[in-house]
Amino acid sequence: MNTIVIYVDSRFRASGTNASFTWQLRESLNMKSAQIRVDDIRITNTFFTVTPDNQFAYFSNVTNGLTLAPFPEEGTPNPLLAVKMPLGAYTAQDFATTLQTLSGRNISYDARTNSLSIDASENMQHLDDFALLSFPPLYFPSECTPTVPRSINNILRDYDLLMDENNNPIQRFNFINMSPYDALYLRSNRLACQGSYGPRQEHNILSNIPISGLAGEVIQHSNDDQEWMLLGDVSLRTMDFSLTDVHGDVVDTKGLPISFRLFLQG
Repeated sequence: MNTIVIYVDSRFRASGTNASFTWQLRESLNMKSAQIRVDDIRITNTFFTVTPDNQFAYFSNVTNGLTLAPFPEEGTPNPLLAVKMPLGAYTAQDFATTLQTLSGRNISYDARTNSLSIDASENMQHLDDFALLSFPPLYFPSECTPTVPRSINNILRDYDLLMDENNNPIQRFNFINMSPYDALYLRSNRLACQGSYGPRQEHNILSNIPISGLAGEVIQHSNDDQEWMLLGDVSLRTMDFSLTDVHGDVVDTKGLPISFRLFLQG
């Protein structure tokens, strides 16, 4: 059985970007009943907690029985306080401190339970995406709408309304999520494998890459030595590769390269 090893580095791509590119061999590669395996994957953790897609925190700003008018008069207070978070990778404590500073709300983080608490007094509550649907579009920042609020609620997730030790109402977000991804997927449409089934039953996944560590750290991943996938009869010269999330959307590597070894047997 003949084994071919290809060292792929997105810096030497034929076209595309570091996260989605084509790779071209100098000559065609022809194999019968080929099998494929990917090894020694290296990417840099460039993934932000807060991105343009989840940059806003929304708080109730309703006072004195103010009603929600579709077209508020000039000078009418906005019943929706929208706080724009700076883009970046956050620790949970950093996130809580920044949100408190920008919103003026009392916010605390408990490292023991990875929970975040926000003052839930009248006119203070943080609003989830469902609550935001009741606000007319004119109350939102120009780049947002009630149905696409670009909110931080994917970080905060569900909460309970509780009373703290001083008998003050709080919203407790029970387990906040600072990591935008738990895993990424290396894909290739040209190298789709008959025996590989992705989360959405797709056949183009070459490897599942667990994401861990801090921003800026290099993530290394190797598949099992016995993890060979059936490719079939192939004639290859140009191949495509992309690094995506679970939905198949290409992720932002901030212009940094990805590399891996590709083994072909046939």
